[in-house]
Amino acid sequence: MGGKEGLVFDETHHYRKQGWPGTDEWLVFSWDLAGNPIGLDKDGKVWICDHDFGGVQLLEDNFESYLRKWCLKLDPIE
Repeated sequence: MGGKEGLVFDETHHYRKQGWPGTDEWLVFSWDLAGNPIGLDKDGKVWICDHDFGGVQLLEDNFESYLRKWCLKLDPIE
């Protein structure tokens, strides 16, 4: 997230209030360029809710893998 966005709790509340699927079970910590929320569930899995696709998709089994693949580009995205 950039400097103009709110705290993760504020962003989580924002997406939950709008009724985005999956976000009621996540801590939303980011979003993609299309505004789709990316969140962490209670088991540490990272999910995205894609409004174009119309569903929830698992991105990674853990936060470390998410950082390595999607943020740092250290591992290839499959």
